[in-house]
Amino acid sequence: MWSVWRPIYRWTWAQAQKSSYEHAAEWLKGKKTRVLDVGTGTGEYIVLLPIGNRYTFTDIHQASLDKAKARAQKYLNDAVFDFQKISAEEALEKNPEMDVILMVHVISVIGNHEDLIRKAMKALKPGGSLLVYINRFSRSLAMLDNPVLLGLGFKLINVDAVNVPHSRNKVGWMNECYEFKKQG
Repeated sequence: MWSVWRPIYRWTWAQAQKSSYEHAAEWLKGKKTRVLDVGTGTGEYIVLLPIGNRYTFTDIHQASLDKAKARAQKYLNDAVFDFQKISAEEALEKNPEMDVILMVHVISVIGNHEDLIRKAMKALKPGGSLLVYINRFSRSLAMLDNPVLLGLGFKLINVDAVNVPHSRNKVGWMNECYEFKKQG
């Protein structure tokens, strides 16, 4: 499904997710931290990220990573970053002890989100944060078996079902950020 979205993503879905990109970038400002971005896609929000962090961008699609890498080289020119073509699960296993893990509108298109959140919590260093961004309709429709959304590749989720303490913040008019903090 992503091969269909990728060419038009910048002018479609990325616009709806812009408030999440802005929120993540603002949250990272001044942190000087190691950041793992799971499911980077084409990296639309890389242009907003603050310099000074160490970024690891991951995705399963090489064409998406190529676009994201071009953005990183242009906008994060003096930041430290690398790219890994691996699955979300592999990214969490390969990159332990991260300060921050970002999942910006990716969890609704990945399999078992509850297990993925638990694995992400293990990959954080003590005191680290996991930021999970979703569209509010993904949560509000979590109990419905909506064939249209499922046909578009969305897995409807209920982040609150994950038995890990977290906070939820409204981000823009249609997005939410769930922040999970690993006890340290």
